[in-house]
Parts: sequence; structure tokens; C-alpha cells
Amino acid sequence: MKKCVDPGEMTEAAGVRWGMLLSHHSPCDYDRTFSISGLRICTRCFGVLLGIIGGVALTLRVVPEHLLFFSLVLPLPAVMDFTLNELQMMKGNNGMRLVTGIMLGIAVGFDLYAVTNISLLQGSAQLAWLVFIEFFVVTVLLRTGFLDEYVSRYEKGVRKSRKPVLLQDV
Repeated sequence: MKKCVDPGEMTEAAGVRWGMLLSHHSPCDYDRTFSISGLRICTRCFGVLLGIIGGVALTLRVVPEHLLFFSLVLPLPAVMDFTLNELQMMKGNNGMRLVTGIMLGIAVGFDLYAVTNISLLQGSAQLAWLVFIEFFVVTVLLRTGFLDEYVSRYEKGVRKSRKPVLLQDV
């Protein structure tokens, strides 16, 4: 299991590491982020944002009947990449995270288009597929014992603690 040691954890002021709002990765997982002017953003989430824009734009060119198929298939590479990486069966990289994030984002863009322009029922069903996939991944990580480590890394990344001050140090 991946162990996260944050050397700055004991020297920063106590509280919350607000920089995780965009990266949602602890410092030991910064290899999963891009740094833009010192601000960390999750690589896959950045891809998802690009993909949503692309997915909505593609709906102007793609026949709406094909959207259902693509919205079911396009999320799968991102899910597989994330799951296999967390199960330590594969070492991902930011290029793969970006591409699979774009694919996932395109599916989300198609789903949003379906909700607003095709049918609320179809769009909701497409979005429900994404929720089902998420629950499936969580179940796999839970049953294999990797979920606790994943959540622990996240929680340690969010919280920062203050180095204790001893009387002899004053």
C-alpha cells in the first residue's frame, strides 16, 4: 500500500489544507496533479472539464441516438485506470489520466445534453450509470481492503497539524 509522508505536515499551521479543493490529492499524490502557477489541479478532473466542454460541442455534430452508446462506454477507461491504479495492479500516469478524464467528461457532456434536450428520463438513466459505476468501484476497493488506505491518504492530506511546542523549546 502507498504510504504518504508529508514532510511539511508538522511545520504548517493547524487547520485545513485548502489547496486540496482543486487537487483533492494529498502532497504525496501530487504526481497526479498539474501545477498551474503553484495551484494544484487534479489531472483527471481537468480532463473531465475539457471533456464536458467537448461533449457539449460534439452534440452539435453527433446524431443524438448515438449519445446513449457513447455515454455508457466512454467512462469505462477512466474507471479502469483509476481502479487498477488504486489496486496497485497498474501504475498510471498523467497522460493517461488526462485522456481518460476527457473521455469521461465527454460522456458527462452527452448526459447533460440528454437531460436538457432529449428526455429527462434518458438523461437521468445515463447519469445513473455513472453513479452505478462509482458504487461498483467503491465496492471493489472496500472488498479488497484498499478503500481505507485511499480515504486515509485523502484525510491526511486535508488536515494539517501544528508541530507541538515543548516548554524546553521556548
